[in-house]
Amino acid sequence: TMGKDEVGARDKCAHRVSAALALVLVAGWIGLRARQHEVALGTLDSTLMTEAYEGQKPITAAVFPISNTPFSWQAVVDLPRNYLVASVSAPWDKTQAEAKPVRSFLKSPTSPEIQEAAATQTAGIFTWFARFPLTSLQEEANLSMVSITDVRFAQGDVLSTLRAQVTLDDSNKVVKQSFRWGEDEGLGVRSEGLGSRP
Repeated sequence: TMGKDEVGARDKCAHRVSAALALVLVAGWIGLRARQHEVALGTLDSTLMTEAYEGQKPITAAVFPISNTPFSWQAVVDLPRNYLVASVSAPWDKTQAEAKPVRSFLKSPTSPEIQEAAATQTAGIFTWFARFPLTSLQEEANLSMVSITDVRFAQGDVLSTLRAQVTLDDSNKVVKQSFRWGEDEGLGVRSEGLGSRP
């Protein structure tokens, strides 16, 4: 009986040590990610980034991890005329951190079609969920298609195919609304590569 009690006690002790070690590792990982998140955010005030703002004052900005390493991030900066996506390197040495603009996605001007689409339940749900909603308008024949995507999920210079889509007739009456995932021709999103502006 004593032998079994001793083995049981050792097993419990080993489990406690393992659990404690796991908690330390998790806490360390969370702490490291938090530190590097702040480092990544700090790069958005660099000269290279502020030049890419073209005199605009950022409304808001965020950085998101793009891999299992805490040293690589993607930034999205919300500007009055556009969203700017940047690749961020955030090494342990803060002085070596840098952000490089990748793509600029121009915001569509407000139109009656976009206003009608925005009033739908589908658009309302999507914009509630989206962190950086980008709306585009495409017109074909007697129909208008309004698409809303979230720049947060862009992969570098490519927008996510997750979107809300609302189709209207020539009197701006909604004829179809849905959530879509997948490739679709002609989403009508205007984007610009770095240095492509005249």
